[in-house]
Amino acid sequence: MRILNILSFCALAVLASLAYAVEGDAVDPRRATIEQKLRLAGLLLSSPKMKHALDSDNAELRAQADRARSLLDQARGALAGNDLDQASAALDHALKSVSAVSSLARNGAALDLVAHRARHAELREQVKVFRGALLETGRDATAAGIVGSAVEKIDVLSAEAESLAAENKYPEANKRLREAYLHATQILTTLRAGQRVTLTLKFDTPADEYAYEEKVNLSHVLLLDQLLADGRTSETKRHALDRALDENRMQKVQAEQEAKAGNHAGAIKTLEQSTLRLKRTLQSSGVPIF
Repeated sequence: MRILNILSFCALAVLASLAYAVEGDAVDPRRATIEQKLRLAGLLLSSPKMKHALDSDNAELRAQADRARSLLDQARGALAGNDLDQASAALDHALKSVSAVSSLARNGAALDLVAHRARHAELREQVKVFRGALLETGRDATAAGIVGSAVEKIDVLSAEAESLAAENKYPEANKRLREAYLHATQILTTLRAGQRVTLTLKFDTPADEYAYEEKVNLSHVLLLDQLLADGRTSETKRHALDRALDENRMQKVQAEQEAKAGNHAGAIKTLEQSTLRLKRTLQSSGVPIF
C-alpha cells in the first residue's frame, strides 16, 4: 500500500538520522524518532486524501480524520512537555487513524456511491417539500417578491445538482441541494417570524404519522449536515454536532424497532424527542428554525 511505502521510507530516514545523532551524541535518539514521525504524520494529514475525508459525507471517514488530527495535536503538546511516552503513544494512534482513512476511502468507494445516491433522493424530496411551503407562503402579496427570488435561487441550485448527479458527482450535487434546503428554511423562518403558525395534521394510520415524523427528523439532520459541510464550524462545535447526530442515529434505530413491533405511538414519541434535541442543537448553533 502507498501509506506503508511512505512509512517504510520514513523508517529508513529515521534510522539514518538516528545514526547521525548517536555519532554526535547531541540528540536523544527516542526524541529524534518521535520528531521524524511527527513530520510524517503532518505530511499525511495535509494530503489531498485527508482533506477529502474531512469534507466527506461519510461520517466514519470524517471521524477518523478528526481523530488523527486531534491525536497529532496531543503528540505535539506532549513532546513540548518532554513527555515522550505520551507523545509516542498518541503518534502511533494518529498513524493508525490515517491508515483507517485510507482503507475506508479505498474499500468504501462503491458503498459511498450508493449512500450518496440515497442521500441525493432524500435531499431532493426535502427541497421539494420546502419549495412547496414557500409557494404557499407566497400567496400573500407582501411576501410574493421575497418568495419569488427564493424559489428562483432554489431552482437554480436544484438544476445544478441534477446536472452534477447525472455525472455521478454526488458530493457536489448534494452540497447544492443542502444549500437550496437551507435557503428555503431560512426564508420561511424569516417570513414567519412573529407569526403564530398552527398546523392541523390528520393521518389515516399511525404508520402514516410515523412516516411523517421520520421526514421531520430528516429535515433537522440535513440542516446539521449543512453546518458540518460548510467548513466554518469550530472544532468544538463540530464535535457537538457529531454527538447530536450520533445520538439521533441511536434514537432512530430504537424508533424503527418500536415501529416494526407495531408500537407506532412509542416510535413517534421517540422520534419527536430526538427531533426536539436536534432542534435545540441547531438553535444553539445560531440556525433560525421554527
